[in-house]
Amino acid sequence: MAADARLFVAITIPDAVREHLGAVVSSLVPRVPDLRWTQPPLWHLTLAFFGGVPDRRRPDLVERLARVAERHPSMLLQLRAGGVFGRPDRASVVWVGVHAAGALRDLAAACAAAGRHAGLVMEERPYRAHVTLARARGRTGADARAAVDVLAGYAGPTWRATEIVLLHSHLGAQPRYEPVAQWNLGGPDYQA
Repeated sequence: MAADARLFVAITIPDAVREHLGAVVSSLVPRVPDLRWTQPPLWHLTLAFFGGVPDRRRPDLVERLARVAERHPSMLLQLRAGGVFGRPDRASVVWVGVHAAGALRDLAAACAAAGRHAGLVMEERPYRAHVTLARARGRTGADARAAVDVLAGYAGPTWRATEIVLLHSHLGAQPRYEPVAQWNLGGPDYQA
């Protein structure tokens, strides 16, 4: 792993949930060609992005995330209702939302706090639980109204999120995420 690995903590999406959403997204790809569609194996729910993490900070971060997982319950989640960042006719990102976002917000806040306590500089912005499906190819955005129309009514299967994963993001022509560590969520179950 590089000295300053790009790390983030996330909840992975089960295959059945990805396949369900994938069937909808595959119908959108030819209708919205000005977007770079994310490959389904890369779909995840980011809880906190840590950016470049130096080797010396990694053990503390890992220890703190383990404690976060221990204190937070597993939860029922559902991908539901999509939208865009930006205007629908000039969208920068197309996403699908998540039901049970309140529970995710609490978990995300705890993950971000773990990063700050491990000495990392964290972005200060409200957490928006979503899965990024596509990004605009250019700076002016893309006309994603067709995607908004289809995704607005989307409701995927429900699943129980039982773990969080620390991932190393490898950028490039074919981005990939390498698991660094994972932890089971503990505590009493949260019911959506």
